[in-house]
Amino acid sequence: MHSEEARIGKRVRVRADHLSAPLRGLVGTIEKRWGNPDYVALDVLFDDGRSELFWYHELEEIAHSVGGE
Repeated sequence: MHSEEARIGKRVRVRADHLSAPLRGLVGTIEKRWGNPDYVALDVLFDDGRSELFWYHELEEIAHSVGGE
Protein backbone atom coordinates (compact mmCIF):
# COMPACT_ATOMS: atom_id res chain seq x y z
CA MET A 1 0.00 0.00 0.00
CA HIS A 2 1.23 3.52 -0.76
CA SER A 3 0.90 6.35 1.76
CA GLU A 4 -1.65 8.25 -0.36
CA GLU A 5 -3.83 5.11 -0.67
CA ALA A 6 -4.25 4.74 3.10
CA ARG A 7 -7.72 6.16 3.75
CA ILE A 8 -9.94 6.00 6.81
CA GLY A 9 -12.49 3.21 6.40
CA LYS A 10 -10.35 1.12 4.04
CA ARG A 11 -10.13 -2.61 4.77
CA VAL A 12 -6.55 -3.82 5.15
CA ARG A 13 -4.50 -6.90 6.03
CA VAL A 14 -1.18 -6.97 7.88
CA ARG A 15 1.48 -8.06 5.38
CA ALA A 16 2.83 -11.60 5.53
CA ASP A 17 6.37 -10.26 6.04
CA HIS A 18 5.50 -8.15 9.12
CA LEU A 19 8.10 -8.43 11.91
CA SER A 20 5.49 -9.53 14.46
CA ALA A 21 4.36 -13.02 13.46
CA PRO A 22 1.13 -12.94 15.55
CA LEU A 23 -0.08 -9.90 13.57
CA ARG A 24 0.61 -11.33 10.10
CA GLY A 25 -2.54 -11.75 8.05
CA LEU A 26 -4.89 -10.05 10.51
CA VAL A 27 -7.70 -8.09 8.86
CA GLY A 28 -9.08 -4.75 9.99
CA THR A 29 -10.24 -1.25 9.09
CA ILE A 30 -8.20 1.97 9.10
CA GLU A 31 -9.63 4.25 11.80
CA LYS A 32 -7.14 7.17 11.98
CA ARG A 33 -4.20 8.64 10.06
CA TRP A 34 -1.23 10.26 11.79
CA GLY A 35 1.84 12.19 10.69
CA ASN A 36 3.23 13.39 7.40
CA PRO A 37 0.96 12.75 4.37
CA ASP A 38 3.93 11.19 2.56
CA TYR A 39 4.71 8.76 5.39
CA VAL A 40 1.59 8.06 7.44
CA ALA A 41 1.02 5.95 10.51
CA LEU A 42 -2.38 4.29 10.78
CA ASP A 43 -4.60 3.10 13.62
CA VAL A 44 -6.20 -0.16 12.52
CA LEU A 45 -9.21 -1.68 14.28
CA PHE A 46 -9.11 -5.45 13.85
CA ASP A 47 -12.17 -7.62 13.47
CA ASP A 48 -11.53 -9.10 16.94
CA GLY A 49 -11.92 -5.62 18.52
CA ARG A 50 -8.30 -4.72 19.26
CA SER A 51 -6.48 -1.80 17.75
CA GLU A 52 -2.83 -1.39 16.66
CA LEU A 53 -0.70 1.34 15.11
CA PHE A 54 1.13 0.59 11.80
CA TRP A 55 3.19 2.33 9.17
CA TYR A 56 1.38 2.37 5.81
CA HIS A 57 3.91 -0.02 4.22
CA GLU A 58 3.15 -2.73 6.80
CA LEU A 59 -0.37 -3.15 5.39
CA GLU A 60 -1.98 -4.26 2.16
CA GLU A 61 -5.40 -3.29 0.85
CA ILE A 62 -8.10 -5.94 0.71
CA ALA A 63 -10.01 -5.83 -2.56
CA HIS A 64 -13.76 -5.69 -2.03
CA SER A 65 -15.78 -8.33 -3.79
CA VAL A 66 -19.46 -9.15 -4.02
CA GLY A 67 -20.43 -11.40 -1.15
CA GLY A 68 -17.50 -10.56 1.13
CA GLU A 69 -13.73 -10.62 1.09
